[in-house]
Amino acid sequence: MPIRLFNFALVLIFAIVVARPETAYAQNHIKISKDKIPEEQQAKTTENTSAPPDFYFLSDSGLNVGEALLKREKYTEAIAVFENVLKRNPRNVDAHAGIGAAYLGLGQTKRAGEALQTALSRDAKHAGGNYLMGLFYVETDQISKAVDQAQVLYMLCGRYACPEEEALSTAINRAKQEK
Repeated sequence: MPIRLFNFALVLIFAIVVARPETAYAQNHIKISKDKIPEEQQAKTTENTSAPPDFYFLSDSGLNVGEALLKREKYTEAIAVFENVLKRNPRNVDAHAGIGAAYLGLGQTKRAGEALQTALSRDAKHAGGNYLMGLFYVETDQISKAVDQAQVLYMLCGRYACPEEEALSTAINRAKQEK
């Protein structure tokens, strides 16, 4: 049952992460016209990439492929893709969180915890990383820490409903009922 819950939650979190404009996925796929990019940045864009300036954020590093592999439960392949992303950008929080999610899917909680800690050390406000860390705590029977992680998500989301916090709270409640 916890694996099914994890898979459902994983699909939910990556659907949420993909929809948010501040995520790497959104930044990699939003077409921005030249007039919205400062001139000095346009120069950097054309110098640093072969992509046309119209696609300022189109430097997809493989995150969407990794996310798709996670959704298909191809965790080992997803880890390889996310590690490739990290070769190009070692500080990519989404890639570290993706590796953590993949290790959770494989049941390798120690490695999952390490990857998620790395993600959160890079960006403590990363909603996906906080959510996955909460799931890690649920999977490792550390319910009080999972509750603390849900509280972190609640604080990050402010007064608005936060899907990550709601999904984590649901996972916590299910874990408590199973005991």
